Amino acid sequence: MAWQSKYNAFGTEPLIRQMFAILQRDIQAALDFQSGVPGSLPPFVSYHLAESAIHQYPAILLVADSIPCSFDETGLLHESPPLTCILQVAHQDPNQCAIWVQQYAMAVWMVWATAFEATTSDFYAEGLALPASAYGNGQVTEGLTPGILDTLHITRPEFGELRTAKSLFVKAAGMGIQVGMSEPAAY
Repeated sequence: MAWQSKYNAFGTEPLIRQMFAILQRDIQAALDFQSGVPGSLPPFVSYHLAESAIHQYPAILLVADSIPCSFDETGLLHESPPLTCILQVAHQDPNQCAIWVQQYAMAVWMVWATAFEATTSDFYAEGLALPASAYGNGQVTEGLTPGILDTLHITRPEFGELRTAKSLFVKAAGMGIQVGMSEPAAY
């Protein structure tokens, strides 16, 4: 008999794919809302899945810190992976850079919080375009297993120090994301 997993545990990769697709689709509207001037803040030009040097701004990174799993007495698998989101913006003016990083952090928070709190259906949607900078051209989501996402909590942004890169000022914001997922045994 061929091996078959009792659980469909998938870790964080499909969740991160879905979160990036939702963000790519909705970020411009959230940035327009934050700035009050449509088109004044550009969308993210690079999406990252691994900690690496950033050369294009604005940029965003989303990684899993770990994948804690537990099982309850009914055979339900619980995953509670903490995720880290870091975004970076750049501008010639240090004051404007400080304003932008706050606007970008709030826009990201609004997109993901709204997608989860208004309706979780975006997390289960198939066919959402994925950012080419992270996944290549033409890639789309498969959607999460319906009902698997229990919680999505985003902590307040923490802002890094202002630094310089070539002729620009760069500032980062980091947010922790706590996720709760549950699924029954596959058989």
